[in-house]
Amino acid sequence: MASVEDRWTRVDPDTGKRVRTERYGRGLRWRARWAAPDGRYPTRSFATKSAAQAHLEHVGVAKRTGEYLDTDRGRVTVGEYAASWLDAQGHLKPSGRARVEGIVDGHLRPRWGTVQLIDVEHEMVQAWVSALPGRPGGVRRIHGVLVSILDAAVKARRIPRNEARGVNLPRTVKREHRYLSVPELDALLARCDAWTAVVRALALTGMRVGELAELRVRDVDLRRRRATVTRSTTTVGGRRVTGTTKTDAGSRTVPLADEVVDDMRALVKGRHRDDLVYTTPHGAQLRRDNLRRAFLAAFARSGLEGTMTVHDLRHTAASLAVASGASVLAVQRMLGHATPAITLNVYADLFDQDLDHVLDRMRALIAERRAAAQRPDSAPDEAA
Repeated sequence: MASVEDRWTRVDPDTGKRVRTERYGRGLRWRARWAAPDGRYPTRSFATKSAAQAHLEHVGVAKRTGEYLDTDRGRVTVGEYAASWLDAQGHLKPSGRARVEGIVDGHLRPRWGTVQLIDVEHEMVQAWVSALPGRPGGVRRIHGVLVSILDAAVKARRIPRNEARGVNLPRTVKREHRYLSVPELDALLARCDAWTAVVRALALTGMRVGELAELRVRDVDLRRRRATVTRSTTTVGGRRVTGTTKTDAGSRTVPLADEVVDDMRALVKGRHRDDLVYTTPHGAQLRRDNLRRAFLAAFARSGLEGTMTVHDLRHTAASLAVASGASVLAVQRMLGHATPAITLNVYADLFDQDLDHVLDRMRALIAERRAAAQRPDSAPDEAA
């Protein structure tokens, strides 16, 4: 038999009135109790009576449909389950795993580490998300890790549903891309000093910093003006980690502009095939931090307006490719996006401009065909 018990008050047998129990004000007030298919009587506590009653209704439906879950399997804490969940994330790259571990240790464990999976409620998650500090994008990433952990618990039949789904999240404001025009790029390159070849390669190939940092002499075919990108390197916890590219899509071929080929020809001359193509001015492997410092200093000296990041050079490469008539598929392959849809989503503004060019060409074509149809020599032959 199912029942809901008030753990904060009880009926006094002498007076018949409700009086406070020794548990008053401590813990969750309402405890639901029901008969499990195996004969046991599990319980679960809730903050409100209506929530406890709703749970009993859900249990009744689940028992009738054969979807009943043993709630004891959900009595492991979120912190304990997060540890086993992390062990199963073998697909994550070292940098991605480090970010997820940082979120688990820095944000999830302080709030959810001692909370049992079965006790996570939608209202609790909403209050937590609303109080998280930081930018909207960061809050969404933190919430996303909790969602993934609870999704895994649902699939493992530890909890009936994911209470972290459907909460209100802060809206993100998409940062406008900074695209350099060719004169602006030339002004920047003129101030890059020993970093000129590196900055030019990033702006004209669209390679990520980690990909350019791992480019080897054997990856470059100057005759065909192509570079093969197969690896990327990054720094995790102060340690250099080299692996596959971001999308794990295997190798991709990147076209090389004439200026980049000229730079590479000088850089690879007399080098071993396993040597790095691009290095720091001191001959060390490129790192995002030292490149960032040099780039920001060069940008400041260039006199260009606004702000810019090293990653914006990748956007500049995309804009030049689209302006040159490259299709979505070509830009996707050049940049190494997993799908054309990602390319369209990231660079929708560029392809909107491309659509304007298509419309102009269609307008000119229609006008030309109509004019041709009205010329006397294009009229049907009446004798025919």
